[in-house]
Amino acid sequence: MTTTRGSLWRQVVGGVGRLADLGVQSTDSSQERAAKTALTLAALLLGSFAGVWTLVYLLNGLTAAWVITLVYQVSLLLALGHFALTKRFAVFRLASLSLHLVTPIAVQVALGGFHPSSGVALWSLVAPLGALLAYGSRESLRWFAAYVVLVGGSVAVDAWGITSGVHVPTATVAIFFVANICGVSAVVFMLVRYFVRERERAIRVLAEQHALLAEEQRRSEGLLLNILPAPVAERLKQRDGIIADRLPDVSVLFADIVGFTELSERWPPERIVEMLNGLFTAFDELADSWGLEKIKTIGDAYMVAGGLHVRQPEHTAAVAHMAFAMQQEAHRQRASAGFALELRIGIAVGPVVAGVIGRHKFAYDMWGDTVNMASRMESTGTVGSIQVSGAVYERLRADFCFEQRERVLVKGKGEITTYILLGERSVTTARAVTQPWK
Repeated sequence: MTTTRGSLWRQVVGGVGRLADLGVQSTDSSQERAAKTALTLAALLLGSFAGVWTLVYLLNGLTAAWVITLVYQVSLLLALGHFALTKRFAVFRLASLSLHLVTPIAVQVALGGFHPSSGVALWSLVAPLGALLAYGSRESLRWFAAYVVLVGGSVAVDAWGITSGVHVPTATVAIFFVANICGVSAVVFMLVRYFVRERERAIRVLAEQHALLAEEQRRSEGLLLNILPAPVAERLKQRDGIIADRLPDVSVLFADIVGFTELSERWPPERIVEMLNGLFTAFDELADSWGLEKIKTIGDAYMVAGGLHVRQPEHTAAVAHMAFAMQQEAHRQRASAGFALELRIGIAVGPVVAGVIGRHKFAYDMWGDTVNMASRMESTGTVGSIQVSGAVYERLRADFCFEQRERVLVKGKGEITTYILLGERSVTTARAVTQPWK
């Protein structure tokens, strides 16, 4: 039985909710929807109460009163029907609030004043309250002023001793006082409760949308940080315009997979991409661990730099350590790669120009003699070696061991002296270096 009653109650509430939404459109904002539903609900509630009052007035022979309430019901029904068909809220708002305001006053006058009518004029309070919901705080003041004027005017019926000539029994007056006070209170409470509930729902929806927006912003910032160094990404978010810097001391590393071109002609594309993704993802993690910045990949070439925007006095040493770690990672992945994975690595240090290029598919890049030198160190290096410029050698010679190469012909530089980075002194000084780097 309890389950049946609960189901029936849910059906009733659902039916009333559907009726209250008869004028709502999909394009309405949450505030518009709440106002439309509140006024429609008020019309349904007051129309229902008016039906009871019409019957009571009719049974007590109060002709003028029941005719007024009947006209009120019919007018409300027509207004609701027009609103449901046309969705013209402005017309329904004005019509329904006017009926709520005038009808109780008219009934009070017809019954001979405030006392004989049991204070039925209190029902007019629904009009300024509805105006507050439907029009807003400023416009509702006019409706409240009209309510005060009409109620004050109706009290003149008592003051001047004007009567309708109809006698209403004392017991009926008392019962109606209770009914009017409770009825008005119930309608006002339900309207305010509904509006507060809608506001809370709107706040929840807004909070959910804000959370989704914040999550989307975090994802966007994450994607931005995957493309740009963090300080550059922050500058890009704060202002438009060209972002370019002249950086006086940057260590640049280029690495290239030996024999990749021939390999790409034999392997299927899925295997090539899988191999590159596995290797370069590991390189990305190494760059993060050493506080370095991945700049880009070009085919099978990987470029990383240190000393860009974060104070890092030992960035050249960090790049050197990463170079050794990259070699170790390449050797570790030989089994999964299915061939003898070897790298050529080149390192240079010096000034560069760096900035963001492009508007849609933008990228952070760097240019200058240091970048060119690092690229040449890689391309003229030997398989499995880390070739560095003279500037890198001078900076790291106290802590790392090197092997000087024979002079190397470098495009744009002629023949220059380069060095092969062998390892830290604590590791390499204990063993003799016998491999010739030619």
